[in-house]
Amino acid sequence: MRSPSSTPARSGAGRRTGLARRRYEMGLTQEGLAREIDVQPSTVGRWERGTTTPHLWARDRLCRALDLSRAELDMLLRKPGPGEPVRLLHVVEVNDDDGGGGEAVPAVGIA
Repeated sequence: MRSPSSTPARSGAGRRTGLARRRYEMGLTQEGLAREIDVQPSTVGRWERGTTTPHLWARDRLCRALDLSRAELDMLLRKPGPGEPVRLLHVVEVNDDDGGGGEAVPAVGIA
């Protein structure tokens, strides 16, 4: 059984539940994510609660650790308004016309 700090928050104004959910989906606890990006576990908790925002240097590390693009991470860091659902849309591949393959483009938005 996981400790309360390792499961995603389910409610609360200002919480960044998407960030906690993504961490959880990647199989990481707050402590594990903190170790991967070289911050204190309490820092990860403050980001998820929405009391602080990651600095730019930490955002790059978060992107790598959570396998997210910068645009996807920015959406997860956005604080939803009261009762406003936030969902991260998936990445789509755009095919080019010359048959040389496509380019992955994040389709990020509020649904």
